[in-house]
Formats: sequence, C-alpha cells, structure tokens
Amino acid sequence: MSRRGWGGSGISIAVHAALLFAVAFAASRSSRIEGTPAIASQRTKFVLTVAPPGFKKAGGSNNQPGPLRAARMPAAQPLDTVARNSLLIIHGKQELELEGGKRLTAMQWLTDTLLNAPVADQYPVFVVQNAEVLGLFGWQQSDRKYFSFAEFGPFLKQIDEQAAQSDKLEAVQRSAYQSAILNLRNGLSLYQRLKNSIQPEDAQNFASELHRFESTVPGAAKAARERSMGENFDKAKLDDVAAMIQRYE
Repeated sequence: MSRRGWGGSGISIAVHAALLFAVAFAASRSSRIEGTPAIASQRTKFVLTVAPPGFKKAGGSNNQPGPLRAARMPAAQPLDTVARNSLLIIHGKQELELEGGKRLTAMQWLTDTLLNAPVADQYPVFVVQNAEVLGLFGWQQSDRKYFSFAEFGPFLKQIDEQAAQSDKLEAVQRSAYQSAILNLRNGLSLYQRLKNSIQPEDAQNFASELHRFESTVPGAAKAARERSMGENFDKAKLDDVAAMIQRYE
C-alpha cells in the first residue's frame, strides 16, 4: 500500500465497510494470540487514540497510563496530539534527543514509527532506571537510562510475563520493580500498536490483503446469517474470514 495511506491506495469504500465488520467481529475475540507475547501481537484498529492517565484499561487498573486505544475513547485525536502524548507516555518528554545532539520532534518520531519502523526501532526512547529490571536482561545499571525497542526485542516474552503478574496488584501494593516493569510493558505495547496502526509491519502487500478480505466478507456474512437462523452454513467461509481477522488482533 502507498505510504499516503488509505486515500492513496485506490481501495474501494466497500473495503472500509469490510474493515468495520472486522472491528465488530474482532471486538468479541481475545486480543492475545495463543503462544505469542501480548506485546508482540497487539494491533491498532484504524483509529489512533491514546488513553490518558486515569483512563481505566480493560482488565486493568485506572492508575497507569493506558495503551493506545481504538474506538473506545470519547474522540479520535489529531496526529500531532497522538505524537506528543505517545512520546510523553513512552519517553517522559515530548522531544527525542539522539546521539550527536540531534533532536526529533514528537511528530518526526511518530512519522518514523508509522512509516520507517526499522529506523524507529533503534531510537533510544524507552526509559529504564530500575536496577532489577535491568538485571532481568543481564544489563548493569549505569548513567544510561534510555533504550531502544530493538534492544528489548529478545526479552518481550519475559517483560510481558513479569508485567502480567504486576498488573494483578493494586498500585499501592507494587514494589518499585513491579511498577517499573509494568510501565515498560505499557510503553512497549503502545509503541507496537503505533507501528501497526497504518498496516501490519510484516505486510508485504497490504492492498492485496484488503482486497482478499473484501472478497470474503459477503460469503462470511451469508454463512453467519444462516448459522444464526439454524440453517446449514458454509463453516469454511467463516473460518477463512476469522483467520484473516486474527492477523489484525
């Protein structure tokens, strides 16, 4: 798909309707892919919104900044607002300083995150200062406190497992380590959702994927209607569209 996004791809309005069908269908399904760390499996579904501090997460507490949300917030936010809020949640600042003194605005960082993820993955954007968290990765505590997504790549499963345990506790019950690993997981989760908000980062031909999905929707809708009425239905058509939807969960 063209980097111009939806409008530049030549995709019909029917595809947009099909995607809305996918959102409704996927909303009733788990957002965790079996056997895959939640951090690595999360996808943003078409609307960029950031849950502010105090927004209650699904299944979580309301005292931690929530991850990127789709169709759950009162209103969508302008991209520059998404950029500033996201970078503030992840980095603690609304500007990113790189080696050599180069600085990126929040919008420049978000642009790379959306359109040039391999480069953005190298930016030292995540804050980790807790010695126990660093020790989880075999790193020594030093003056350095900013790390890149690429550095955390081999440890996503560990981070997710540790954070899941911490998330079961109320904020006042968490140790400094538990709060730090949970904040790191939330930041990584938000970053992953941003990276996949325009299209899946591993997509080779996203326009082709959308056209294929569009072609399966009528048959799947017919099968779903027949099933709801207790009639014979084509299960393969439902399974086919379900498999494609799972890719974007």
